[in-house]
Amino acid sequence: FVAFAPPASPPPRNLVVLAHDHGLAHQDLVLGADAVIGKPGYGTFSECLEGPTPFVVVRMGDGFREHGPLAATIRRLLP
Repeated sequence: FVAFAPPASPPPRNLVVLAHDHGLAHQDLVLGADAVIGKPGYGTFSECLEGPTPFVVVRMGDGFREHGPLAATIRRLLP
């Protein structure tokens, strides 16, 4: 597992926490992943489509108007 922020408790042995300035291309991380867990965004969604890489959508509240349409499209087009 790869995360970009440290967990609140000590991380399990199978979790790698990358710093924000890790220098790896986001699209390469997405294409190399077995799945992505995150908020739906246009960039991540389009990178998942390229694979296709399964995308587990995390709800981020009602403040983002594009959340509903993007989440529905992700459910329709991605595993």
